[in-house]
Amino acid sequence: MHPVPESSNLIYPSGECSPDLRLRGHQKEGYGLSWNPNLSGNLLSASDDHTICLWDIGAGPKEGKIVDAKTIFTGHTAVVEDVSWHLLHESLFGSVADDQKLMMCVSLLCFIIFLLSMYFHTI
Repeated sequence: MHPVPESSNLIYPSGECSPDLRLRGHQKEGYGLSWNPNLSGNLLSASDDHTICLWDIGAGPKEGKIVDAKTIFTGHTAVVEDVSWHLLHESLFGSVADDQKLMMCVSLLCFIIFLLSMYFHTI
């Protein structure tokens, strides 16, 4: 997943690309996708821009084929490596990032569950 520039005139080296939808929300490369198993069409993604985006694909695009992020979560201070929805609770998900934080989010509230501390010493 790559950020969608304001201009929709994209040129691809292999020729034309015509996706069904474009997801707009991240400022840098996005990955770490997780579909909500309890709410159809709800998708999370992690990103190099330190954010997590939530999209409601079921709501459809408001502008052409572009779907804007429903919510952008900004609790991490480094690259977010992965996200995952809880298997039973439709509004609960977790994320991990290079800031060594495991964060849990319920609806719009996120909190740090675990902060890894790495201490190195020589003997």
